[in-house]
Amino acid sequence: MLSRPVYEALPYVYITAGIEVIFAIGTPLAWLAGGLLYATGAYVWILRANVREREVNPAYRPRGMPRTLYEATPFLYLFAGLTCLFLFFHYRGEQSLPLTLAAAWMFIGAGAGSWLLRTLNRRYHKRRQPAR
Repeated sequence: MLSRPVYEALPYVYITAGIEVIFAIGTPLAWLAGGLLYATGAYVWILRANVREREVNPAYRPRGMPRTLYEATPFLYLFAGLTCLFLFFHYRGEQSLPLTLAAAWMFIGAGAGSWLLRTLNRRYHKRRQPAR
């Protein structure tokens, strides 16, 4: 059995490894492998978020956007930003326009910001008060 810090770090390790594979190698096969690692990390994070939310609030029913799509939006933004960043640094010509770099940072900022806010605002991350 894995220790709690290792277990909690696994989605982040998968995501980071996927990004590293894509940027370090850059071939189509690396994009496939890195994308799978990235998607696996996002999927594990989403599964954990859904289960923990149900433990805290069993009567929760999502409204509007499907919950899985809602949970996936930060990862989709981050991946879009990293793709724009990869295009900016690895291709010459029209893809290396400054607008590609601006789009990359906007996507990365939106993804990282929404991921951070979502993580900080989860009820299951807040410390529970001891019973009096």
